[in-house]
Amino acid sequence: MKRVLIWIFLILVAGIPLVKVHASTSAVVELNPQKDSYVDLFVPDNNYGSANLTYVWSQAANDRRSLFEWDTSRVSSGVTLINVTLCLYVEASASTSGRTWRTHRITGSWTEVGVTWNNQPAVSVYVDASAPPNSYTGWWNVSVLSIFVTGTNVGFRVMDSVEGDASTSQERSREHPTTGTRPVLKLEFTYEYAYSLNGAYTEDGLFDGPLTVTAHFTNLASASFTLNGPTTVYFGNLVLYFSWPTDGYYRVYYPASATETVWVFIPETTSNLYQFTIRDYAGVVTSQTFLNIYRIINGTQRIVERRNVKDVVSTVPAVLTVSQNYLMILNNTSLEYRFGWFLAAATLTETLTVYSIDFPSTIKLTYQYVRMDASRSENNTLVLMNYQDTLNQTVIVHFYVTDRNGTTVYYDNSTQSQVQFQWPWANSMTDYVVYVNANHTQLGILTFRRALVHMISVESPFDLSYFGTFPGGVPSANIVPIAIILAVATCFSFITVPVGMVAMIFTAAGLRYLGWIQFTSNLATDLELLAVLGGLAILYGLYHAARRS
Repeated sequence: MKRVLIWIFLILVAGIPLVKVHASTSAVVELNPQKDSYVDLFVPDNNYGSANLTYVWSQAANDRRSLFEWDTSRVSSGVTLINVTLCLYVEASASTSGRTWRTHRITGSWTEVGVTWNNQPAVSVYVDASAPPNSYTGWWNVSVLSIFVTGTNVGFRVMDSVEGDASTSQERSREHPTTGTRPVLKLEFTYEYAYSLNGAYTEDGLFDGPLTVTAHFTNLASASFTLNGPTTVYFGNLVLYFSWPTDGYYRVYYPASATETVWVFIPETTSNLYQFTIRDYAGVVTSQTFLNIYRIINGTQRIVERRNVKDVVSTVPAVLTVSQNYLMILNNTSLEYRFGWFLAAATLTETLTVYSIDFPSTIKLTYQYVRMDASRSENNTLVLMNYQDTLNQTVIVHFYVTDRNGTTVYYDNSTQSQVQFQWPWANSMTDYVVYVNANHTQLGILTFRRALVHMISVESPFDLSYFGTFPGGVPSANIVPIAIILAVATCFSFITVPVGMVAMIFTAAGLRYLGWIQFTSNLATDLELLAVLGGLAILYGLYHAARRS
């Protein structure tokens, strides 16, 4: 019986799912207010938003109250608060002993340059604390945890609990020249995740904060916060991505990890929403694959947007500044595909193709650890370079493309151990040479060189389409092929007219097969038509030969 109970216990334990718990971390954040002021009963319509001091007075017909507001959005509601302390630096006080200050949470709206005694905002719950003693200079602190509400903004009003009496005190405001004595809201809490962000900046490198950024969590919840320079934000949930508005669109950034610093950029001039179609021919796309969009800002290559790519064919939007160049890189935990530079122009769509990082068997047999191979597409416009380090000890890989004169026409580099470089702007009629220099921790400096001559293309070398259409509706692109056909017909007609006709039709068929001329939009239809004409020409030739004999 005991063995049976043990087995039942083990089965039950085995059925309990194991949940990985992210360890909580303690933090203390001290915030200065985004606005403060005081109001005075004696002059009820005056505003003191720009004053260096605030006041808590209890005087006959001359009561004064201090108001403060903080932006606490960087500390999300998902954290666990331990304490929240309001700290004011008292410059001078004159009061009897045993007095009490009352701190209310502000619930109404107000402005720093507009608040007065007569329009001061509504308040709700409060906490009491002993007032500063007589002739006191230094910090006065009160815990406001019990009345604190997590949100974008939180405000407090400090007053004497018994007004109209005989007590005065003055405290330093956020405008006071001694920065270390300005009001502070001290938050102590534990959190699960923290992220560092910097911005907002325009893409020409100028600071353009503040900006509202929204964090979207893996549990589908979200929280917004104000970004105004280097900022650390704290959350109780894992962030899936950040988003922020720009020109009627939203930029999106999927952080690679919580330790990554996210730079927030917005276009400096006119922007458009571009659509990039990712075609995964290699089968490498996973849920952790991202399209990274870079731009050189103040001499440094920065990511301006990072989007998640999940499917074999995915369409990814991106907000880009018109007439600027962006480097497109796709990567996951083990691979990197560098698609080269994209010019944000009038065409709003672009296709990025993922090819296999593969190598001929001879290369695999010869090089066990580090493999390199370069190739060129059939239309000669795409240069591919594959690099693979099976030891994962690559420091950096430099990729160069030069023309036949040795002039470098393209350069890129990567620190990944498995990467594919793509250069999609090659001239189809030009020869190129690919050079690779790799710095390897174990093997040292490795080099690779391969000449990539242009191949005969099925594209017409006689494209004169920029001349438009000739009279009679003849496309200008067909003028040179038609001239070739007529020249062949003329030459062979010196033998006999039927021979010239047959030669003309065979020449037309060859040019149509290569795609250098079109009669209809369908290749099969054109070849069938030419076959019929060829048959008629042969019959005419036989008839012509019979008549001559």
